[in-house]
Amino acid sequence: MRMTLKELAGIAGAEIVGDPSTPVLGLSTLDRPVPDTLVWIAKKELLRKAEDTPAAAILADRTAESTR
Repeated sequence: MRMTLKELAGIAGAEIVGDPSTPVLGLSTLDRPVPDTLVWIAKKELLRKAEDTPAAAILADRTAESTR
């Protein structure tokens, strides 16, 4: 599966923070992140950890705010 963040956001009804043309090749977990994938976090407290992975994108609750 290869989609852009814009395409994924359209499907999920999500807001994009960053480059909407970023390609996403699949999904990975926070414990085993893979480059060019989407990582989902259930708790906003995990955002910093997710930001330090090679994942291309993070799906998080709207209340999660990046410090970057």
